[in-house]
Amino acid sequence: QTNRITLEIERMVNDMPDVVSVFATAGGYLWGGSTSENSGRGSLAIVLLPAEQRSMRADAWVERLQDRIDQRGFPGARIFVRPPRIRGLRTNRSGSEVALSIQGDDLGELQRLSDDLMIRLRDVPGLENLQPSSDEASPVLSIELDRERAGYLGLSVAAVGQTLRTALDGTIATRFTAGNQEYDLRVMLPREHFTSPEDLGSIALFPGAAGGQPIYLRDVATVRNILGPTNIRRENQNRVLTLTGDVITDIASVGEVNDSIRARLAHISVPEGYGVVFGGEEEAIRENNRQLTIVVLLAIFLVFVVMAVQYESLVNPFVILLAIPLSLIGVGVMLWATGTYLSAPVLLGVILLAGIVVNNAILLVEYTEQARDRGLSREEAVVEAGAIRLRPILMTTLTTAFGMLPLALGIGQGSEMMQPLAIAVVGGLTVSTLLTLFVVPSAYLIFNTAAERLGNWLTGKRPEPAATPAVVPAPAAAPDDPASDAAPGD
Repeated sequence: QTNRITLEIERMVNDMPDVVSVFATAGGYLWGGSTSENSGRGSLAIVLLPAEQRSMRADAWVERLQDRIDQRGFPGARIFVRPPRIRGLRTNRSGSEVALSIQGDDLGELQRLSDDLMIRLRDVPGLENLQPSSDEASPVLSIELDRERAGYLGLSVAAVGQTLRTALDGTIATRFTAGNQEYDLRVMLPREHFTSPEDLGSIALFPGAAGGQPIYLRDVATVRNILGPTNIRRENQNRVLTLTGDVITDIASVGEVNDSIRARLAHISVPEGYGVVFGGEEEAIRENNRQLTIVVLLAIFLVFVVMAVQYESLVNPFVILLAIPLSLIGVGVMLWATGTYLSAPVLLGVILLAGIVVNNAILLVEYTEQARDRGLSREEAVVEAGAIRLRPILMTTLTTAFGMLPLALGIGQGSEMMQPLAIAVVGGLTVSTLLTLFVVPSAYLIFNTAAERLGNWLTGKRPEPAATPAVVPAPAAAPDDPASDAAPGD
């Protein structure tokens, strides 16, 4: 059935536009250099034309193929079409934009909560391919032993398990040696005798009491076929069942989808000891925000200390670091203008932006201090530093901005992944540079003047009066000057 469904979907894909190649796998999947066997799983890797040659965006193509598959319908199968991504590149632990972790102790209760969430979230706008981790279940032969009855008959769990292992898998009784080769001699019941769970019930168990009559497995245990999880995941010592899904950004952002999910989960009743935790991109953003806060505070502290030692002042480092919040103004304006949502690449762009902006402020303050050492006043030094350092600052800004511009415009294949980073850098750098040329010199004058006044007040030193031009008397008139003979009233 997996092969038939995979082939039919492959034909549907080939009828779609902009398809270059399709690689289909049935009965398992490939990952890196290894393979995984799963008779109930198939996958198709689809390669589309480059972005500039396609008739539609990749998200729109994915949505159209998903609609066709849903209209066709495949009973007993769950089929998802996932948006394009770079294999091996994960921005969060789950590998999906949306992830919900249901934590608790009982697997049955976790499955019930998972089914309830699947029903509540199936029509969230922008959310596609919502899938529980329990879907990858495999057939399991369950043998439930009646421990009380088995103990009454003289059977232990270990004895029953060993007998079943010998019957089905065999036990090495001895080894046969021929020349320099040694062969295992395995004792087991004929495999053809076991074709159904009922056949297992006829296995004879012998109690520990000597001379006891054999007891059949069906007398002390229930044998049946069930579906069991391929793996049991734990997080913080709690069993976890995860729901993962993709987001079609043309319909809604990751934040909007999570807000819709949170609104629908507000009315769900979760038993005591169980909980639903948001993961995916939202968890990555929370973790990045926490790490970004620590990194920024540590960087500000280290930069402040280094510059305080360099300038032997606490005012100039503060003026330089003032340029960092100026860059955030440009980031916010550019994200709003382009309709880009806050994400992990944006936060990485902010970290990159902070280093460039601080360098521009250092250029201004450093040259201002050099001009002050030559005897210029603060106002003259600030004006001269702005005029002299304008060209290096513009060269740094324009080089970085134009270098990031193709990525910010989404030019080239795969640029969609890091486009938010480039947009944050270009917007923040452009606006902050313009503000730095005016705000940093002004802040330098304000804070240095205030610091000087504060220092004079603390030390009781009076500020030196401003120098006034000396009055030079006019030279006396010569005796032969006609003007000297004139009367004062003439």
